[in-house]
Amino acid sequence: WNIPPTGLSGEYSVGNNQILNKWCGIPCSRGGILESALFLVRIFRDPVLNIILIILYLFPGSVFGYFLYNDLNIQPQITRDFIISSNHFYAFALLSFFGFFAYHKTKNLNFLSLYLIFLSIILEFFHLIIPNRGFEFSDLFGNLVGVIFVVIIYKVISRYA
Repeated sequence: WNIPPTGLSGEYSVGNNQILNKWCGIPCSRGGILESALFLVRIFRDPVLNIILIILYLFPGSVFGYFLYNDLNIQPQITRDFIISSNHFYAFALLSFFGFFAYHKTKNLNFLSLYLIFLSIILEFFHLIIPNRGFEFSDLFGNLVGVIFVVIIYKVISRYA
Protein backbone atom coordinates (compact mmCIF):
# COMPACT_ATOMS: atom_id res chain seq x y z
CA TRP A 1 0.00 0.00 0.00
CA ASN A 2 1.26 3.44 -0.84
CA ILE A 3 0.60 5.60 2.20
CA PRO A 4 0.00 9.27 1.40
CA PRO A 5 3.06 11.19 2.66
CA THR A 6 1.02 14.17 3.82
CA GLY A 7 -1.60 12.16 5.67
CA LEU A 8 -5.27 12.12 4.83
CA SER A 9 -6.46 15.17 2.97
CA GLY A 10 -9.48 15.93 0.85
CA GLU A 11 -7.87 14.42 -2.23
CA TYR A 12 -8.02 10.98 -0.60
CA SER A 13 -11.71 11.09 0.21
CA VAL A 14 -14.61 10.82 -2.19
CA GLY A 15 -18.00 12.39 -1.51
CA ASN A 16 -19.89 12.04 1.74
CA ASN A 17 -18.79 8.43 2.20
CA GLN A 18 -15.12 9.52 2.47
CA ILE A 19 -13.71 6.44 0.85
CA LEU A 20 -9.93 6.32 0.81
CA ASN A 21 -10.16 5.32 -2.81
CA LYS A 22 -6.68 6.35 -3.93
CA TRP A 23 -5.08 4.74 -0.93
CA CYS A 24 -6.69 1.37 -0.29
CA GLY A 25 -10.43 1.56 -1.00
CA ILE A 26 -11.48 1.08 2.63
CA PRO A 27 -14.46 3.18 3.76
CA CYS A 28 -13.93 5.14 6.94
CA SER A 29 -15.16 8.28 8.64
CA ARG A 30 -13.07 11.23 9.78
CA GLY A 31 -11.54 10.51 13.16
CA GLY A 32 -12.06 6.78 12.62
CA ILE A 33 -9.81 3.90 13.54
CA LEU A 34 -8.18 3.83 10.10
CA GLU A 35 -7.13 7.47 10.34
CA SER A 36 -5.68 6.87 13.81
CA ALA A 37 -3.73 3.93 12.43
CA LEU A 38 -2.48 6.03 9.52
CA PHE A 39 -1.26 8.65 11.98
CA LEU A 40 0.70 5.99 13.86
CA VAL A 41 2.18 4.77 10.57
CA ARG A 42 3.26 8.34 9.77
CA ILE A 43 5.30 8.43 12.99
CA PHE A 44 7.93 6.33 11.26
CA ARG A 45 8.07 8.64 8.25
CA ASP A 46 8.18 11.91 10.18
CA PRO A 47 11.19 12.55 12.47
CA VAL A 48 9.28 15.16 14.51
CA LEU A 49 6.50 12.69 15.30
CA ASN A 50 9.14 10.08 16.16
CA ILE A 51 10.73 12.46 18.67
CA ILE A 52 7.30 13.27 20.17
CA LEU A 53 6.66 9.53 20.62
CA ILE A 54 10.01 9.13 22.38
CA ILE A 55 9.28 12.09 24.68
CA LEU A 56 5.87 10.64 25.58
CA TYR A 57 7.50 7.28 26.35
CA LEU A 58 10.07 8.92 28.60
CA PHE A 59 7.56 11.23 30.31
CA PRO A 60 7.90 10.92 34.10
CA GLY A 61 4.39 9.72 34.78
CA SER A 62 1.61 7.90 33.02
CA VAL A 63 -0.07 9.90 30.26
CA PHE A 64 -2.73 7.18 29.96
CA GLY A 65 -3.22 7.24 33.73
CA TYR A 66 -3.82 10.96 33.58
CA PHE A 67 -6.45 10.64 30.84
CA LEU A 68 -8.18 7.60 32.35
CA TYR A 69 -7.90 8.29 36.08
CA ASN A 70 -6.87 11.97 36.22
CA ASP A 71 -3.71 10.83 38.03
CA LEU A 72 -0.20 10.71 36.55
CA ASN A 73 0.91 8.16 39.15
CA ILE A 74 -1.54 5.41 38.15
CA GLN A 75 -0.46 3.15 35.30
CA PRO A 76 -3.34 1.25 33.65
CA GLN A 77 -2.61 -2.47 33.46
CA ILE A 78 -4.00 -4.15 30.33
CA THR A 79 -3.31 -7.73 31.44
CA ARG A 80 -1.31 -9.32 34.25
CA ASP A 81 2.45 -9.51 33.81
CA PHE A 82 3.98 -12.91 33.20
CA ILE A 83 7.80 -12.79 33.38
CA ILE A 84 7.74 -9.81 31.00
CA SER A 85 5.77 -6.57 31.28
CA SER A 86 2.57 -7.06 29.32
CA ASN A 87 2.04 -3.31 28.82
CA HIS A 88 5.51 -2.95 27.32
CA PHE A 89 4.99 -6.01 25.14
CA TYR A 90 1.73 -4.58 23.76
CA ALA A 91 3.21 -1.12 23.25
CA PHE A 92 6.26 -2.31 21.33
CA ALA A 93 4.37 -4.98 19.40
CA LEU A 94 1.93 -2.30 18.25
CA LEU A 95 4.73 0.15 17.49
CA SER A 96 6.60 -2.53 15.54
CA PHE A 97 3.46 -3.53 13.65
CA PHE A 98 2.90 0.04 12.48
CA GLY A 99 6.57 0.37 11.59
CA PHE A 100 6.49 -2.75 9.44
CA PHE A 101 3.20 -1.62 7.95
CA ALA A 102 4.80 1.71 7.00
CA TYR A 103 7.89 0.15 5.40
CA HIS A 104 6.79 -3.31 4.25
CA LYS A 105 7.43 -2.55 0.55
CA THR A 106 10.85 -0.99 1.05
CA LYS A 107 14.32 -2.35 1.63
CA ASN A 108 14.52 -0.65 5.05
CA LEU A 109 13.12 -3.54 7.09
CA ASN A 110 16.47 -4.71 8.45
CA PHE A 111 17.26 -1.15 9.51
CA LEU A 112 13.77 -0.81 11.01
CA SER A 113 14.20 -4.05 12.97
CA LEU A 114 17.53 -2.89 14.40
CA TYR A 115 16.13 0.58 15.09
CA LEU A 116 13.19 -0.85 17.05
CA ILE A 117 15.40 -3.24 19.02
CA PHE A 118 17.90 -0.53 19.95
CA LEU A 119 15.09 1.94 20.66
CA SER A 120 13.46 -0.53 23.05
CA ILE A 121 16.76 -1.01 24.89
CA ILE A 122 17.84 2.64 24.98
CA LEU A 123 14.46 3.96 26.09
CA GLU A 124 14.31 1.53 28.97
CA PHE A 125 17.85 2.42 30.12
CA PHE A 126 16.86 6.12 30.09
CA HIS A 127 14.49 5.23 32.93
CA LEU A 128 17.56 4.98 35.15
CA ILE A 129 18.02 8.76 35.03
CA ILE A 130 14.44 10.04 34.68
CA PRO A 131 12.68 11.04 37.91
CA ASN A 132 9.59 8.97 38.80
CA ARG A 133 10.61 6.27 36.32
CA GLY A 134 12.49 3.09 37.08
CA PHE A 135 14.45 0.60 35.04
CA GLU A 136 13.06 -2.92 35.21
CA PHE A 137 14.28 -5.99 33.37
CA SER A 138 10.69 -7.16 32.90
CA ASP A 139 9.95 -3.91 31.03
CA LEU A 140 13.09 -4.30 28.91
CA PHE A 141 12.22 -7.89 28.04
CA GLY A 142 8.62 -6.86 27.30
CA ASN A 143 9.94 -4.24 24.85
CA LEU A 144 12.27 -6.71 23.15
CA VAL A 145 9.77 -9.56 22.98
CA GLY A 146 7.18 -7.20 21.47
CA VAL A 147 9.57 -6.18 18.68
CA ILE A 148 10.91 -9.69 18.06
CA PHE A 149 7.38 -11.14 18.00
CA VAL A 150 6.35 -8.79 15.17
CA VAL A 151 9.61 -9.40 13.28
CA ILE A 152 9.04 -13.18 13.41
CA ILE A 153 5.38 -12.86 12.40
CA TYR A 154 6.37 -10.60 9.49
CA LYS A 155 9.09 -13.03 8.34
CA VAL A 156 6.68 -15.99 8.46
CA ILE A 157 3.92 -14.13 6.61
CA SER A 158 6.26 -12.76 3.93
CA ARG A 159 7.82 -16.21 3.41
CA TYR A 160 4.52 -17.99 2.84
CA ALA A 161 2.57 -15.17 1.17
